Amino acid sequence: MPLTTEDARRRAYYRSALMLLRFVEARSPTSRRFGPEADALWRSFAGDLDTSDRLELLLRDADRQWGGAFGARAVFALRSAHEQDAFGADWRRLSSTQAAELWKQALADKPVSDPGAAILAILREWQLEPKPFELPKLGPSSRVVIVGLAAITAATRAFLANPDLSWPNQVAIVADEPGPRQLAAATAALGDHAEPTLLLHSEQLDREQLDRVRSKLGGTLQVIASPDATPQQRDAASRLATRKAA
Repeated sequence: MPLTTEDARRRAYYRSALMLLRFVEARSPTSRRFGPEADALWRSFAGDLDTSDRLELLLRDADRQWGGAFGARAVFALRSAHEQDAFGADWRRLSSTQAAELWKQALADKPVSDPGAAILAILREWQLEPKPFELPKLGPSSRVVIVGLAAITAATRAFLANPDLSWPNQVAIVADEPGPRQLAAATAALGDHAEPTLLLHSEQLDREQLDRVRSKLGGTLQVIASPDATPQQRDAASRLATRKAA
C-alpha cells in the first residue's frame, strides 16, 4: 500500500535518494561522496555541521549535476522552492539523529548494480507495485506525455534500455504523488542526463508550464496513460497535448 504519513514519505524519499547517490557514485567514482577519503574531507571542514548537513550538501550537489534528480522540490512538488533549489526554505530537514541513522543504513546496504535494480529499489521504498504495462513503439522522433505509475515505470525502463531515446528531450511526466515523481526525476540521473525530467503536477499546470513543455518537446505530443492514472492526470496530459491551459 502506498505510503501516506509525512514521516514515512520523507524516509522513503531520503532512502531512495541515498540509494541513487551511491549508484551514480559507483558508476563514476569521485571519492568525495562516500568512503574513507570522503569521510576525511568531511571531518576536515565540518566544524559544527552534523550528518544532516552532510546529507543535504551531498544531495544539493548531486541535484545540480543531474537535473533535479535528487531534491525534495521535484519529488514533493514544492511550489515555494525555486526550480534551482533542491529543497527550498520551507523543507523540514532531518534531525541529526535521523540523518545519522539513515546514513548508517544506506552505507550498510549493498549498492544497486544497474538502473533496473535502482528502479525496483525506489518502488520498494515507496511500497509501490505497478502492474505490467505495454508501451507503444517509441523512436527518436516520438514526443510523449506519460501518466500513471505503470506507464511511468515502463517508460523509465524503455528509455534507459535504448540509447537512441532521450528522456529529457522526448518525455513529459504528469504525476501528483511523491513516489512516482521520485522515480521519474531519478531517471535523469540513472540515464546520466544533466537536463531535468519534464515533471508536472496536474493541479499546478498553468500556461507558463504548457508553453515550456511545448517549447522543449515540440512536434505532436502523444499521451500514454496506464489504467492507474487518475481522471485529473489524464485531463492534464490532454491539455498538454492540445496546448489548452486550465
